[in-house]
Amino acid sequence: MDLLVSRLVSGTIHPGAIYSAAALAGDLGISTGPVREAVLSLVQDGVLEVVKNRGYRVVTLSDTDLDEVYEMRCLLEVPAIGNVARRGLSVGELARCSDEIARMGDLVKRGDVNEFLITDKAFHLGIISLTGNSRLVKAVGKLRDESRLYGLDHLARTHELNAANAEHAGLVQAIASMDVESAQVNMQVHLRHTRGIWAARGEE
Repeated sequence: MDLLVSRLVSGTIHPGAIYSAAALAGDLGISTGPVREAVLSLVQDGVLEVVKNRGYRVVTLSDTDLDEVYEMRCLLEVPAIGNVARRGLSVGELARCSDEIARMGDLVKRGDVNEFLITDKAFHLGIISLTGNSRLVKAVGKLRDESRLYGLDHLARTHELNAANAEHAGLVQAIASMDVESAQVNMQVHLRHTRGIWAARGEE
Protein backbone atom coordinates (compact mmCIF):
# COMPACT_ATOMS: atom_id res chain seq x y z
CA MET A 1 0.00 0.00 0.00
CA ASP A 2 2.71 2.50 1.00
CA LEU A 3 4.75 1.72 -2.11
CA LEU A 4 1.75 2.29 -4.39
CA VAL A 5 0.84 5.54 -2.62
CA SER A 6 4.44 6.76 -2.85
CA ARG A 7 4.31 6.22 -6.61
CA LEU A 8 1.09 8.23 -6.73
CA VAL A 9 2.39 11.15 -4.70
CA SER A 10 5.78 11.22 -6.41
CA GLY A 11 4.16 11.64 -9.80
CA THR A 12 5.34 8.25 -11.14
CA ILE A 13 1.67 7.31 -11.50
CA HIS A 14 0.03 10.28 -13.16
CA PRO A 15 -3.34 11.91 -12.32
CA GLY A 16 -5.86 11.31 -15.10
CA ALA A 17 -4.03 8.27 -16.51
CA ILE A 18 -5.71 4.84 -16.44
CA TYR A 19 -3.94 1.79 -15.00
CA SER A 20 -4.85 -1.85 -14.45
CA ALA A 21 -4.02 -3.66 -11.24
CA ALA A 22 -1.90 -6.11 -13.27
CA ALA A 23 0.10 -3.31 -14.89
CA LEU A 24 0.70 -1.63 -11.54
CA ALA A 25 1.79 -4.94 -10.01
CA GLY A 26 4.21 -5.49 -12.87
CA ASP A 27 5.64 -2.00 -12.50
CA LEU A 28 6.08 -2.46 -8.75
CA GLY A 29 7.51 -5.96 -9.14
CA ILE A 30 5.00 -7.58 -6.78
CA SER A 31 2.03 -9.95 -7.15
CA THR A 32 -1.37 -8.72 -8.29
CA GLY A 33 -3.26 -9.68 -5.11
CA PRO A 34 -1.77 -7.07 -2.72
CA VAL A 35 -1.94 -4.40 -5.42
CA ARG A 36 -5.62 -5.14 -6.08
CA GLU A 37 -6.36 -4.82 -2.36
CA ALA A 38 -4.44 -1.53 -2.19
CA VAL A 39 -6.22 -0.20 -5.29
CA LEU A 40 -9.66 -1.02 -3.87
CA SER A 41 -8.71 0.73 -0.62
CA LEU A 42 -7.63 3.81 -2.58
CA VAL A 43 -10.92 3.74 -4.52
CA GLN A 44 -12.77 3.79 -1.18
CA ASP A 45 -10.63 6.75 -0.08
CA GLY A 46 -11.47 8.64 -3.27
CA VAL A 47 -7.87 8.67 -4.50
CA LEU A 48 -8.63 6.38 -7.46
CA GLU A 49 -11.81 5.89 -9.46
CA VAL A 50 -13.00 2.87 -11.42
CA VAL A 51 -13.07 3.17 -15.22
CA LYS A 52 -15.37 0.38 -16.44
CA ASN A 53 -13.61 -2.34 -18.45
CA ARG A 54 -10.36 -0.37 -18.46
CA GLY A 55 -8.94 -0.12 -14.95
CA TYR A 56 -8.43 2.67 -12.46
CA ARG A 57 -7.78 6.38 -12.86
CA VAL A 58 -6.03 8.69 -10.43
CA VAL A 59 -8.51 11.37 -9.37
CA THR A 60 -7.30 14.86 -10.26
CA LEU A 61 -7.77 17.35 -7.44
CA SER A 62 -8.76 20.93 -8.16
CA ASP A 63 -7.26 23.95 -6.38
CA THR A 64 -10.41 24.03 -4.25
CA ASP A 65 -9.87 20.38 -3.28
CA LEU A 66 -6.26 21.09 -2.32
CA ASP A 67 -7.26 24.17 -0.33
CA GLU A 68 -9.83 22.10 1.58
CA VAL A 69 -7.26 19.39 2.34
CA TYR A 70 -4.77 22.04 3.50
CA GLU A 71 -7.37 23.63 5.78
CA MET A 72 -8.31 20.25 7.28
CA ARG A 73 -4.67 19.37 7.85
CA CYS A 74 -4.11 22.66 9.65
CA LEU A 75 -7.15 22.05 11.85
CA LEU A 76 -5.96 18.55 12.77
CA GLU A 77 -2.17 18.56 12.72
CA VAL A 78 -1.28 21.91 14.26
CA PRO A 79 -3.21 21.34 17.53
CA ALA A 80 -2.04 17.71 17.57
CA ILE A 81 1.61 18.76 17.38
CA GLY A 82 0.94 21.21 20.20
CA ASN A 83 -0.41 18.37 22.34
CA VAL A 84 2.64 16.23 21.59
CA ALA A 85 4.95 19.13 22.48
CA ARG A 86 3.21 19.49 25.85
CA ARG A 87 4.21 15.94 26.72
CA GLY A 88 7.64 16.08 25.09
CA LEU A 89 9.63 13.13 23.72
CA SER A 90 11.17 10.19 25.54
CA VAL A 91 14.78 9.27 24.82
CA GLY A 92 13.60 6.43 22.61
CA GLU A 93 11.10 8.59 20.71
CA LEU A 94 13.71 11.27 20.09
CA ALA A 95 16.16 8.63 18.85
CA ARG A 96 13.54 7.24 16.45
CA CYS A 97 12.77 10.68 15.05
CA SER A 98 16.48 11.47 14.66
CA ASP A 99 17.10 8.17 12.87
CA GLU A 100 14.25 8.84 10.44
CA ILE A 101 15.53 12.35 9.72
CA ALA A 102 19.01 10.94 9.08
CA ARG A 103 17.56 8.30 6.77
CA MET A 104 15.62 10.94 4.84
CA GLY A 105 18.84 12.91 4.49
CA ASP A 106 20.53 9.87 2.94
CA LEU A 107 17.56 9.34 0.61
CA VAL A 108 17.78 12.98 -0.53
CA LYS A 109 21.43 12.45 -1.48
CA ARG A 110 20.43 9.39 -3.52
CA GLY A 111 17.48 11.21 -5.12
CA ASP A 112 15.12 8.43 -4.00
CA VAL A 113 11.81 10.31 -3.84
CA ASN A 114 9.64 7.21 -3.36
CA GLU A 115 11.49 5.98 -0.27
CA PHE A 116 11.75 9.53 1.05
CA LEU A 117 7.96 9.87 0.93
CA ILE A 118 7.41 6.54 2.66
CA THR A 119 9.83 7.51 5.45
CA ASP A 120 8.37 11.03 5.60
CA LYS A 121 4.89 9.63 6.14
CA ALA A 122 6.12 7.22 8.82
CA PHE A 123 7.92 10.10 10.55
CA HIS A 124 4.87 12.36 10.68
CA LEU A 125 2.35 9.67 11.59
CA GLY A 126 4.75 8.39 14.24
CA ILE A 127 4.74 11.82 15.89
CA ILE A 128 0.95 12.17 15.56
CA SER A 129 0.53 8.70 17.11
CA LEU A 130 2.04 10.08 20.32
CA THR A 131 -1.34 11.76 20.90
CA GLY A 132 -2.73 8.28 21.50
CA ASN A 133 -5.58 8.93 19.04
CA SER A 134 -5.62 6.20 16.38
CA ARG A 135 -8.51 7.79 14.46
CA LEU A 136 -6.55 11.03 14.21
CA VAL A 137 -3.54 9.13 12.83
CA LYS A 138 -5.72 7.47 10.19
CA ALA A 139 -7.37 10.75 9.18
CA VAL A 140 -4.06 12.59 8.90
CA GLY A 141 -2.55 9.76 6.88
CA LYS A 142 -5.37 9.92 4.34
CA LEU A 143 -5.13 13.70 4.06
CA ARG A 144 -1.35 13.56 3.60
CA ASP A 145 -1.80 11.16 0.67
CA GLU A 146 -4.52 13.28 -0.94
CA SER A 147 -2.55 16.51 -0.73
CA ARG A 148 0.44 15.22 -2.68
CA LEU A 149 -1.00 13.57 -5.76
CA TYR A 150 0.82 15.97 -8.01
CA GLY A 151 4.21 15.67 -9.80
CA LEU A 152 6.74 15.44 -7.01
CA ASP A 153 9.29 13.85 -9.32
CA HIS A 154 10.79 17.31 -9.83
CA LEU A 155 11.79 17.36 -6.17
CA ALA A 156 14.63 14.95 -6.88
CA ARG A 157 16.19 17.64 -9.05
CA THR A 158 15.72 20.52 -6.61
CA HIS A 159 16.58 21.47 -3.03
CA GLU A 160 12.99 21.01 -1.84
CA LEU A 161 13.59 17.68 -0.13
CA ASN A 162 16.53 19.16 1.78
CA ALA A 163 14.33 22.06 2.85
CA ALA A 164 11.59 19.68 3.98
CA ASN A 165 14.03 17.63 6.02
CA ALA A 166 15.42 20.76 7.67
CA GLU A 167 11.84 21.56 8.70
CA HIS A 168 11.60 18.08 10.20
CA ALA A 169 14.65 18.74 12.35
CA GLY A 170 13.25 22.06 13.56
CA LEU A 171 9.92 20.46 14.39
CA VAL A 172 11.51 17.69 16.46
CA GLN A 173 13.70 20.18 18.29
CA ALA A 174 10.66 22.25 19.26
CA ILE A 175 8.74 19.18 20.45
CA ALA A 176 11.70 17.85 22.43
CA SER A 177 12.08 21.27 24.09
CA MET A 178 8.34 21.21 24.91
CA ASP A 179 8.01 24.54 23.11
CA VAL A 180 4.35 24.34 22.12
CA GLU A 181 4.18 27.62 20.21
CA SER A 182 7.33 26.91 18.19
CA ALA A 183 6.17 23.37 17.39
CA GLN A 184 2.84 24.63 16.08
CA VAL A 185 4.48 27.38 14.01
CA ASN A 186 6.91 24.85 12.53
CA MET A 187 4.03 22.54 11.64
CA GLN A 188 2.07 25.39 10.04
CA VAL A 189 5.09 26.33 7.90
CA HIS A 190 5.60 22.71 6.88
CA LEU A 191 1.95 22.37 5.84
CA ARG A 192 2.13 25.58 3.82
CA HIS A 193 5.21 24.17 2.12
CA THR A 194 3.22 21.03 1.28
CA ARG A 195 0.30 23.03 -0.13
CA GLY A 196 2.59 25.17 -2.25
CA ILE A 197 5.71 23.44 -3.46
CA TRP A 198 4.57 19.85 -3.01
CA ALA A 199 1.31 20.45 -4.84
CA ALA A 200 3.33 21.51 -7.89
CA ARG A 201 2.73 25.19 -7.21
CA GLY A 202 4.94 27.90 -5.83
CA GLU A 203 4.49 29.45 -2.41
CA GLU A 204 1.75 32.06 -2.41
